[in-house]
Amino acid sequence: MPATTIDNDIVVNQGATFELLVQVLDTDRNPLDLTGFLGRGQIKDTFGGTVDASFTVTITDAVNGKVTATLTP
Repeated sequence: MPATTIDNDIVVNQGATFELLVQVLDTDRNPLDLTGFLGRGQIKDTFGGTVDASFTVTITDAVNGKVTATLTP
């Protein structure tokens, strides 16, 4: 399965922990089984730019497609 990039603007207060909970769905809006998959998240100033920060990505419920991305100070 090819990687998909998502472009989102987020606001995080300096020194705060940011957490994003996501459920990955297929085209019919059914949970996608993420068993065996890994996740990655990065913050860049521009597409293809230098990585400013990286998220810790945890698949919290693989069968139901649930993922948590956390950014810590």
